[in-house]
Amino acid sequence: YRNKVIAEHPKSLLAAIFKAMREPEVKPMPRKADGTLDSTYPYRYYKAHYWDDVDLSDGRLVRTPILETRLNRYFTQLVAPVPDSVIVEADALIAKTGNDKESFKFLVWWLTLHYESSQIMGMDAVFVHLVEKYYVTKRAYWVTEEQNEKIINRAYTIAPNLIGQKAAALALQDTAGKPASLYDIKAKYTILVFWDPTCGHCITEVPRLDSAFNASWKNKGAVMFGVKTEGTQEEWLKFIKDKNLKGWIHAWDPGYKSNYRRFYDVYSTPLVYLLDANKKIPAKRLGVEQLEEFLQREAQLKQ
Repeated sequence: YRNKVIAEHPKSLLAAIFKAMREPEVKPMPRKADGTLDSTYPYRYYKAHYWDDVDLSDGRLVRTPILETRLNRYFTQLVAPVPDSVIVEADALIAKTGNDKESFKFLVWWLTLHYESSQIMGMDAVFVHLVEKYYVTKRAYWVTEEQNEKIINRAYTIAPNLIGQKAAALALQDTAGKPASLYDIKAKYTILVFWDPTCGHCITEVPRLDSAFNASWKNKGAVMFGVKTEGTQEEWLKFIKDKNLKGWIHAWDPGYKSNYRRFYDVYSTPLVYLLDANKKIPAKRLGVEQLEEFLQREAQLKQ
């Protein structure tokens, strides 16, 4: 029935929907030079032909559940969760919308939202790319000037702390009022923790970070650099003493001259960054367990 509709009414919306619902028919696996079957072939073929029957220049599909379902499956199951790979795929699909304003709007909007809120570390680089390519250049015609400015500002807040970037310099003061600079730390790893002694989540997590540091991370060459974000100096010093947070470099910015909130996108606490010996950011927004797994994996890779 579907094929009959497609053949007899090729320009109808129903035909476009039926075509978009088709799945690629994967051919039998070919044999490699050594005679074994190429097990990667089904995935590669399916991915390469995934969009064959979906007309991305047909804006009518935006009003159906087909397009969003396909996008979600493609970017969660078929595209490698690596920013460079995602960026190439995203731009290629957006280009296929041609001159159709509705399809262009939908794809740019969906991809922007999806990667701004992604739970996969590092995917915020895709969001920054999309903003620079489609919002900074005013191609996102559907947003107001105020909305566009907010989106651009959000991207520019994230841009300085993307995975692989060098961390912004932090010139702060320690508990005695002496200079405490991030780039003066010479260590294999620096665990940078933005925290607040009055924050309920910090009250729970900061002692856990300290326990893991003393039990494991210190032996892996890590240094803890804690930065106070809120609360009074007295509350901060009392917490450090009460929780026995020895071995950390504790710092704060009483005059807020370092602009750390902007450079590190500090809008909630605790916020943890992992920096390598060159102060590049290999990981961020980590919990205790995630940080432990990451450091163990790094140690295994270097053995």
